[in-house]
Amino acid sequence: MRGWSVWLLMLTMVGCVSLGLAQPSPPGVRTFVNTASGEHNGVNWNVELTGEMDYVTTTGLISGGNNHVRVVEFEYGSSPNSLAFEIVRLEMKIGGISVDQWAPADPDDWKDINKYFPVRFASAKFAHGAAVPVEIKARFKVRLANPINSPWSPEAEVTATTSVTAHNVALNWQTTVNAYGNTVTGINSYPGQAQAAGNGQRPLLGSMKHRVDMPNPTNATASGILQFWMGQTTFLVPNTHGWAQGLWDSTTNDVFLTAMAAERSAAVAAGYPRANMALVMGCFSDQPLASHLLGSPEFANFGTHGLLWSLSYSNSAPATASDVHPTRPTSSLYISAVKLMADGAFADEVPDRTETRTKSTFTENLEWDELTEEGWWIPINLQLHGSETQRPNHVFMDDVQRQHFYNIQASTALWYLVVDPTNLRGQ
Repeated sequence: MRGWSVWLLMLTMVGCVSLGLAQPSPPGVRTFVNTASGEHNGVNWNVELTGEMDYVTTTGLISGGNNHVRVVEFEYGSSPNSLAFEIVRLEMKIGGISVDQWAPADPDDWKDINKYFPVRFASAKFAHGAAVPVEIKARFKVRLANPINSPWSPEAEVTATTSVTAHNVALNWQTTVNAYGNTVTGINSYPGQAQAAGNGQRPLLGSMKHRVDMPNPTNATASGILQFWMGQTTFLVPNTHGWAQGLWDSTTNDVFLTAMAAERSAAVAAGYPRANMALVMGCFSDQPLASHLLGSPEFANFGTHGLLWSLSYSNSAPATASDVHPTRPTSSLYISAVKLMADGAFADEVPDRTETRTKSTFTENLEWDELTEEGWWIPINLQLHGSETQRPNHVFMDDVQRQHFYNIQASTALWYLVVDPTNLRGQ
């Protein structure tokens, strides 16, 4: 029988010295440069400011919470070579919003670009399809090198800019049939609960700045899912039936994991971002995870460009009925899962790894008699795989960063984070 399970899955920077050598741009990194020139005491000068942004695609799209901006170089010179230069301060804006915490705490460090840590930010700060300008500005001054202690010029500035587009797309559809392929409409039936879950999740997905694909979520076909929707999605959240090789569409057609992976690979090659999260209501959908959680193709294990967080209900517990009923229906679990992610909740909001708790809504499966709509409960095991630190609605933080902000801030839904450059690209 095709039952249900839950999956959750979810997506740094270097300062460089003045006059340092630019690093080669790896895949997913865009370099942006601007120059300025002027004159001081009859001497011509010029400066060049270089920044980098990742993980931008070849088409300029970004997704997830692990995008980065950094300053790379501030090069300067004069003709003749008789001027001295000094940075007054660097400033950064993302989406027109100043990153106020970017400058070093000590004003004496403002002139040293190595003191400006990289900034990590989340695409879901911005609505899907929104242009996100990224700007690094250097304020500086010049003076004659000789005589010593000659007066500084008024401040000048140079600004390097680029623009990317937020790509936050959720794909949701819902089953209309039971595990035997029969159309069932009762609210307590599996299709009824799947549709209730989807109806509760979709507004929350929108609140996370995601476009929600599938205009008619109860009329999805396997061919349509693969041909029109799978390639663009970065957040897969179906409410349907599952099996070890894939999912069902809204009826009984198979959406194979291998086909999902092929569509996603083709989309990434065409310039769409990699997926960053999945929440799947579908039996056995944890099975492909097995022992190879990371490094497999996208959606073959719902892997991501970043790390994987999967809450999956397996069938490893004895299928014995329980007299203890949870306090809420199945649909509430899935709605709550999205609500937790929208709120930026941490992993301590959900049960521990491989935990079975008879009275826990998270670890009990409701089986229903489709005719009488009477049900019984079957305790099953919760499995948590990968990184609990992933979330789609705020910036990615590792365990140390997350613990730090969790202890000192009431709100954990940070959209940017100034990153210690010893932790390059979160690795």
